[in-house]
Amino acid sequence: MFDSEFCEKRCPICTRARNGNRVARFLQTIEMVVTFGGCPWGRARQRKYGVRPNQRLPQQQGATAAPPQEGSPITIKEAFELGYHAYWGGVALDRNPYDQGKDVEKFQSWIAGWCEAQEHDYVR
Repeated sequence: MFDSEFCEKRCPICTRARNGNRVARFLQTIEMVVTFGGCPWGRARQRKYGVRPNQRLPQQQGATAAPPQEGSPITIKEAFELGYHAYWGGVALDRNPYDQGKDVEKFQSWIAGWCEAQEHDYVR
């Protein structure tokens, strides 16, 4: 009934808020508080893409479930961020791209990021 693409591409508040406009972010925050999570179009977007109206889509954030190419160093914090964004991208917890035997800290950090995103998901 409500078009998720309206929120994603045409909504004058949401599109500007996701692009960093401070006034639009303020208005969107008020809207999300008053409506307990977003307008009907924002909720449709959340059902379709799995992200709240005030969040960018995972591919816009550069999220991926795969680690960087060989030889490209990655920090523990970056592994955490990849895990966090993987949750919003629909990647299952057991799809951790790091080897538990070789990259223990990155493996654990990715899981911690994924679990923190799950805690932030108020719809699940």
